[in-house]
Amino acid sequence: MAGFGIVATTGLTLALTAWTDSTVPVWDALTTALSLAATYGQSRKLVESWWLWIAADVVYIPLYAYKGLHLTAVLYVVFLALCVAGLRAWQADLTSRPVLAAA
Repeated sequence: MAGFGIVATTGLTLALTAWTDSTVPVWDALTTALSLAATYGQSRKLVESWWLWIAADVVYIPLYAYKGLHLTAVLYVVFLALCVAGLRAWQADLTSRPVLAAA
């Protein structure tokens, strides 16, 4: 997923720079790539996907505040809290499962 993240961020940065008026194309590209990778990880039920969501939210919050979208930034603070809760729940679920012995 790291390779995908690097390639996607680079490609999206180039596209955003060429075809949009984004004032923060690298940050927009990074958050999009993180969100896509996190969505893929969630579909595969990978605990690591929560860390990607958390990383994306940590970037989204100041990005939205910088752009003057303060209510959206507050919403992403809520999303960040939900991601931390989701990560903790998934980790607790994994540690509570019995370990199957190899036969």
